[in-house]
Amino acid sequence: MTAVRASDTVLPIEAWARDGIATRGQIYASVGGVPYVDAAWGCDGLGMAITPDTPFRVYCAGKPALAVALCAAEDAGLLRLTDSLGSHLEGLAPALAEFSLLDVLGHRAGLGGVGAFATALAPPALRRVLALTQTPAPGPHPGKYTEFAGWELLNAVLEVVTGEPVERSVPELLHGRDAWTAPTLDPRAEVAVNVLWRGERRFPLLAERYLSEPFEHNAALGWVASMRTLGRFAEQLLECAAGSAPSRPGANEVKRHVFTGGEPVWDRTLERWCRLGHGVMLDVADHYFGDEWNAGSFGHAGFFGVTWFAADPVSGVVVAVHLVDVVDANQAVMVRRPRVARDVTALAGRDR
Repeated sequence: MTAVRASDTVLPIEAWARDGIATRGQIYASVGGVPYVDAAWGCDGLGMAITPDTPFRVYCAGKPALAVALCAAEDAGLLRLTDSLGSHLEGLAPALAEFSLLDVLGHRAGLGGVGAFATALAPPALRRVLALTQTPAPGPHPGKYTEFAGWELLNAVLEVVTGEPVERSVPELLHGRDAWTAPTLDPRAEVAVNVLWRGERRFPLLAERYLSEPFEHNAALGWVASMRTLGRFAEQLLECAAGSAPSRPGANEVKRHVFTGGEPVWDRTLERWCRLGHGVMLDVADHYFGDEWNAGSFGHAGFFGVTWFAADPVSGVVVAVHLVDVVDANQAVMVRRPRVARDVTALAGRDR
């Protein structure tokens, strides 16, 4: 197989443009670790040509990297994911201190006190204070996209156990004899600018902050990756699920904590049932990833469906997508994502 170039017509780029799906983006797809799409087309939000190596801010689609870093920290003897937050962080509300790291990773702590936009607008020091002083909401929380403070707490735990800021500790934890290829929190990354989701009109302060400060060390908002990197990370997650990469840092812990299967758990923050909530969504069909995925497939998405990846342990298919055109959130999730998933996975069986 040879990777698809941006100039190739294998991807239905003209049809996507005609149907209002996308006019520019970056896609990586592979079968069994062998790429069959590695394409980019169009320009970013500042008019710069997108290449397969262009790094984008991938938002929540990078959260699995923090989950894996925490597994690697357990592998290194720095913590246990069953530890309580209070065993690592001081000054927490008693109800918050009792939750385990797994509770936070699985959104089972009901952390709804600090929303997405407050998280994005707050300076790092204030964001940390807001996270540490919040009180868990009683019962299922009615809001959405409110788990950001929980990931800020996980950032804080990693900083305590490693003695380093998270932008340094995460790469160090993920590197080893069999290193991970994963989204980064590297503050030196030159990130391509996306078209903001109605930001200029509805959220002018948020738009100004994103453009003036294109990078933040934020576990929910600061991850950076090309789709080639995100796709290779998903391939490595497949290897961990199969138990075929035991030397990779945290691999055994990833398999035990992340790919456990079993009974679904109730996600108190987003009000949904998830068989797997530790930073990687499972049952992708239930999250509008389309009908092309076999049982046990997993993935994650970020920023209203702009970026997403999915991986299928049965077929070995991995797809990672970043579409620069930011459309209405419901259209991006319920219409665009399953359409692109169908079109890209359909190419997997073609002879090349």
